[in-house]
Amino acid sequence: MKGKSILFIDWNGTLNNENFFRSLDTETYQKIQMWLFEANKQMVIDWMKGRYTSEQVVAQVAHHLGIPFEDLWDVFVDDCMTMSLSQGVVDTLHSLRESYILILITGNMDCFTRFTVPALKLNEIFDEISSSHDAGQLKDEKGGEVFLQYAEKYNVPISETHLFDDSDNVCRIFETLGGTAHLVSTQNPLEVHLLNTLNHSVPVH
Repeated sequence: MKGKSILFIDWNGTLNNENFFRSLDTETYQKIQMWLFEANKQMVIDWMKGRYTSEQVVAQVAHHLGIPFEDLWDVFVDDCMTMSLSQGVVDTLHSLRESYILILITGNMDCFTRFTVPALKLNEIFDEISSSHDAGQLKDEKGGEVFLQYAEKYNVPISETHLFDDSDNVCRIFETLGGTAHLVSTQNPLEVHLLNTLNHSVPVH
């Protein structure tokens, strides 16, 4: 009996395109984007690898902007909890779960597992959720080691796994390991890739 293979699916830029602090006015939002995600990229990377908590980062942003921490924190948490998923994608994922192990694998911060996952009930959609904040490393580090770890966990040859991601680099690393990568883009959105996979999938008996 052939077991299920694995579909690895990215979050930001693949399943969702909404940013932190998006509910703020345009000027404040742009200031945060410039200061945090451009001028302080290393802090963001360290945040994604579990070296900072969301409270620590938001406190620094609030100090830089000169606004109360509580006000910025409330917006931040609400934005994390109100991210969205296409219902069409959700429906397709439910169908694919009959034949595949679905793993949401994301380079993300502690706020993802603390706020976004429970708010969107992502644990009901995916078999596993892997965030870099919990793993302590990004997907493209150590030659894509995290993918091999999951393949071993489920006793699935990496050659029988698929990745859906908007990162060229991560897709290249995954293919070097022997898996099949599907580059998600505006021209080739996730839903199209997933429907193609669903149409070619063979039900597990």
